[in-house]
Amino acid sequence: MLYYDAREYHYARQIEHVIPDILLALAWGGVIVVFLYALAKQRYKKEPFFAKMFLYGLLIRIFGAIAMGLVYNFYYGGGDSLNYFGLSLIFKKFLWDYPSYAPVLLTQPAYVLERLAQEDMLLSQWLLLAKHVISYRFWSSDAAVATAQQAALCSFFAPYSYYSANVMSAIYTYAGVWAIYRTFAKLYPQLKIFFSYTILFLPTQWFWGSGVMKDAYTINMLGWIIYGLFNFAFFYKSKNLLKFFISLLIIFIGAYWIYRIRAYVLLGFLPFGGLWLLTGFVKGIPNALLRFFMTPLLTIAILLSSWYALNQLSKGIYSIENIVEHAVVSYIDRTSAMYFQRGAGSAYDLGEIEPTVWGLLSKFPIAVVTTFFRPFPWEIRSAIMIPESILAVIVTILVARILMRINLFNFIYYWLKNPDALLALGFALFFGFFAGIGAGNFGSLSRYKLPAILFFFIGLGIIYYDGYLRYHRRPVMGRIFA
Repeated sequence: MLYYDAREYHYARQIEHVIPDILLALAWGGVIVVFLYALAKQRYKKEPFFAKMFLYGLLIRIFGAIAMGLVYNFYYGGGDSLNYFGLSLIFKKFLWDYPSYAPVLLTQPAYVLERLAQEDMLLSQWLLLAKHVISYRFWSSDAAVATAQQAALCSFFAPYSYYSANVMSAIYTYAGVWAIYRTFAKLYPQLKIFFSYTILFLPTQWFWGSGVMKDAYTINMLGWIIYGLFNFAFFYKSKNLLKFFISLLIIFIGAYWIYRIRAYVLLGFLPFGGLWLLTGFVKGIPNALLRFFMTPLLTIAILLSSWYALNQLSKGIYSIENIVEHAVVSYIDRTSAMYFQRGAGSAYDLGEIEPTVWGLLSKFPIAVVTTFFRPFPWEIRSAIMIPESILAVIVTILVARILMRINLFNFIYYWLKNPDALLALGFALFFGFFAGIGAGNFGSLSRYKLPAILFFFIGLGIIYYDGYLRYHRRPVMGRIFA
């Protein structure tokens, strides 16, 4: 008979168990950090700067994961992160007793597990137990199940502790963040210091993007897709067939998990990722005449592939009609008096909206401004909003500084000219629009916009380098406002 001891889940909510849990998590994570840093020093023996950045970025992620856990415990009094952790414990406990179920239990969507449970008595008992402990409503969301699976996977050998799970998630998801950093640092070594500030050390990223959260696992997988696409597109440089197929596998694995956790991230990334892949292939054709004839063929092939993928992903709840309907319904809820009361002063209003595609698109400017440039200082209503307001001020000053240096027309020119900038800033604006529409309050927005703000800074850095730094003998963008 299966059983579940819920004490570990409830201990995470009790102050007397927090300090021992944190110390245990730090001890467990410390051993892994020492090992990973030794590997980094060996890997970057000729580039010690990257070994140091790897260590500093990893340490601040661990700090952020513990800080986030404390905020969810004692500021919010619970929340999704603790629910994901509770469900991950049920996965882990079952798999320790029945490891043969791991390939199914840690990879399959909720509806597949439901179907398999009809034919397997043991799995059926486990499923009933999971629904009873967590809640039937929580289980009905495959995104929540996928998040719990990721948490169970990365903390499988860790102690049954909320803070240990957060620390292991920070280490696990840091791999994807580091993949993003290394990819763009390879493309733009002159911006490696700027990218270290904005990718590795940005407080919003290491706080909300480290623990047991959907956002952390989404960015992790997005990072691996970026890494896979880069190696896939520039295969001509290495001529390594094994690396080529590994990159392809990484892309599919990353896309699978993002689709389950946050499908709209994948929907927003596909067009820009496909264009980025195209430019990489075109650059790899050495013969000018062959490149001239192959470019339209490759363009058609990638456009058709992207269109087919988008068409498949957009079926069901992610069709255009359902996206608009969901946005309008959410918007009506957010603008209700009850919502503003629940938001405790952090809610924002984007004005009236028409229940059509064009009505939704009409909110693009104000939604983008809200994502990247708000909350304004006078909109601060709680302590948790202060860091977000500071970040918004930094973004505003940085954008103003860049526009003063290269003006708006050159900004657009260098954005559209450079495929790396087009990928980063295009995806950031697209995703920032949906984050601004969908969040409804600044607390949720601070988490939803993580991928957008990350790529927004990358895009700004590339445009600033192309439009100004390249011509003014400033090879390293050490200061953000240089």
